[in-house]
Amino acid sequence: MRFSVEAAALKSAFATLNPVLVRKGFTPIVENVLLDLSGDTLEITSNDLDHAARIALTVAAEESGKATVNAMRLKGIADTAPDGAQISLVATADPADGAEVRCGRSRFRLATLPAKDFPVPPPVKGISLELQPGELAQLLSASVSSSFEHTRYYLNGVFLHRKGKELCATATDGHKLAYIPLPLPEGGEEMEDNPDGGGGYIIPNAALRHLSAMAGGKACRLSLSASAVEVSIRMGNEEGPLTYRTKLVDGQFPFYSRVIPDRRNFDGSVLVDTARFRAALKRCSVALSAVESADAKAARKPKESIALNFEDNVLRLEAAGDYGENASEEMDVEWGAAALRCGFNWHYLDAIAEAVDSERMRFWPSADGPARFEPETEDGRVYVVMPVRL
Repeated sequence: MRFSVEAAALKSAFATLNPVLVRKGFTPIVENVLLDLSGDTLEITSNDLDHAARIALTVAAEESGKATVNAMRLKGIADTAPDGAQISLVATADPADGAEVRCGRSRFRLATLPAKDFPVPPPVKGISLELQPGELAQLLSASVSSSFEHTRYYLNGVFLHRKGKELCATATDGHKLAYIPLPLPEGGEEMEDNPDGGGGYIIPNAALRHLSAMAGGKACRLSLSASAVEVSIRMGNEEGPLTYRTKLVDGQFPFYSRVIPDRRNFDGSVLVDTARFRAALKRCSVALSAVESADAKAARKPKESIALNFEDNVLRLEAAGDYGENASEEMDVEWGAAALRCGFNWHYLDAIAEAVDSERMRFWPSADGPARFEPETEDGRVYVVMPVRL
């Protein structure tokens, strides 16, 4: 293998792959990336056996071939290269020779491992969905409500499924829920329309972080099988396609539809200024801050519940700490129903308000049940927050 490439292009490719590069693995081969040069196309693959990514870029090739080198060392060379520099790499099929890397007047020799030992992920064969720019990011935004509790591993991700003529993403941690529907994309007709009977795919939390960092708002193709998902992302002109593959969570997502309260079951709703509401939450939460103690065992975990009072076109937020501290703030709203008082974990309210991503949001409160949230302009998204006892 022999090629040269602009350092900036290689740096950009590694920046894209950075979320899945293995810093310290259980075996040296997964700390390496596979370099596969064919013609003038160089494919760089990283794989930790659970998540894998491959990106292509155009190089000036002299001799095709394959080699594996340590990912972080090659990334470090590209990251520290001078502006406008070229990087050349020469590697033979014999790992004992290593790889020679040149960048300007710098010379490096990197250890290599046999390319045949690198775990190349198999392609995912199954249902393929074509997503338009921004649609993948919108589906991934349901992760605001995903769980990280290992005992309920089937909640550790976003549940992607078909519901009639919509492709839906749902996530819940038992305290809050996010439901994001999109029009069924091309290829979605092949998906099973049975979310409550096992028809769907749970994309794990780690993959959600990776894709959010790597995909952005780009168009992509999702390939789904019973055990894995592959995302092919169309990159810019400087880089070829990016392919990301991950295992799915092996479990049954719960029957979530019954958790979403119907609008008709509420006495009323209010439109609140989202930024103003979040700011009021954070100001009132000051009264809940933990009091430091020299004795770690005596230190108490701070309270997290905030009371919301709806009465006479006013929403009043109230917080009370453990040692007599309290805070309150009022907001003008249109509330004509009977006075209502409810309590929520303020962190959950803040997270959902941020996820709604709307200048104003519609809020359906309940005295003793879950609250429902939607953007001011209806787009099918629904968020639910469970109450706390005050």
